[in-house]
Amino acid sequence: MIYSTRCLLTLIGLITGLSVFALSPADGPASQNELSVPFLNAVPLPGGGANLENLWQMQPLGNINGPHHIPAGHFYLDLFRQGQNPTDHSQQSIPTNLKSPGYVKLIMVRKYVDQPDNVVAYMLTFKIAQNTYLYLDHLNALDPAIDSVVQTAINANPNGMWIDLNGIELQPGQNLGSTTSIHALSVGAYDVTYAAPFVQPGLYSPNYAAVAAQLPGFSFDELKIILPSKAFKKLPLDYFSPTARDLLLSYNPRVIGPRGGEIAQDIPDRATGSWLPMAWNGNLPVYGVESDESQALSLSHDSVDPTQPAFAVGSSVPLTDADGTTVLGTVDPGAYFFDVDSNPADQSLMENWSFSNIPVGNGVYCYKNLRHNPGESAIPNLVILVQMRSQVVSGVVKTVLRVQARQRSDAPAVWDRNLNNPLVAEYFRD
Repeated sequence: MIYSTRCLLTLIGLITGLSVFALSPADGPASQNELSVPFLNAVPLPGGGANLENLWQMQPLGNINGPHHIPAGHFYLDLFRQGQNPTDHSQQSIPTNLKSPGYVKLIMVRKYVDQPDNVVAYMLTFKIAQNTYLYLDHLNALDPAIDSVVQTAINANPNGMWIDLNGIELQPGQNLGSTTSIHALSVGAYDVTYAAPFVQPGLYSPNYAAVAAQLPGFSFDELKIILPSKAFKKLPLDYFSPTARDLLLSYNPRVIGPRGGEIAQDIPDRATGSWLPMAWNGNLPVYGVESDESQALSLSHDSVDPTQPAFAVGSSVPLTDADGTTVLGTVDPGAYFFDVDSNPADQSLMENWSFSNIPVGNGVYCYKNLRHNPGESAIPNLVILVQMRSQVVSGVVKTVLRVQARQRSDAPAVWDRNLNNPLVAEYFRD
């Protein structure tokens, strides 16, 4: 479950002062800060930081199911569950202690109520190198040594947060707390000087000037940690030692590189990648795209099997009748997978093309035999039409993606794929 930054609308009084610590390894160059041990330690089993017996699998970056209509910027550590079915996500995970990943500084703790099970949860953020931070989400209890420092400030803060950029120094393997969450543990890393390879990375950042005006007393540097841009997100595995990285990857079902997954999948002048609703053009969410992806869209691929393309659809794609003349509603949010038509003789039909082959132009491409998950039966009565063209928007030429779904199972003829407003959704990314 991705955390929502909408809960951060009021941050006055957030900073709590603690004593200044001596220079930490986390303040040195990144090359000196490889995370030397995995931080997941199964209990009550014996062993150190390499004991991962409660770990079922690692899910790489780029998940496009659930609330993630733009590939997720964190990976998951999915624990075995209590009960008869060890992978039943409706069940709590086996109680598991979590450990510090190395010589890091804990600089932020957020307490919230996790849904749908309505239990207290925590997200921890660590400084791991200059400008670089790692977060771990869905703990259910803090270690007493950490709790004694942060809980008073958390309870006094309306957003349930403690933050101190001086931080609490942690040693490798030091206890952080524990989890029994029904959610997989979310693990993400970000560098506030980095720009992910989106066509326009700046579109994915909060409006820090506007946020600072609403929240006087916070520097841009602090706000970038509290509200990191999706474009700051990087591969957390890049910061682990080879031994720890290989151990985690041994639980990763993805075999195609990059093994850790991908967030920004944009290909300039091709349809592949993430797209924002036209309503956001010139009016982006103040707290950043990641605070609300409900209307966003991506034409990307499965995080585990990147050979499997999919639409990740928000709530903004109109669903029409078979002829595209009457709007019936919107397509249900979620992922829609398909098989690429690899038969050259069929290419003139412009059906189930690879996203990376769709150029800017007037052609309308049709996708049929869509599935919610790879290997499932096709969804009846649903096709998706796509057109990527140059268009003048507010006096500026932009590349616009136009999308419509129709209630039919067969593809309309090429000459019968008329996409006219208001029966299409329009998206931009530049």
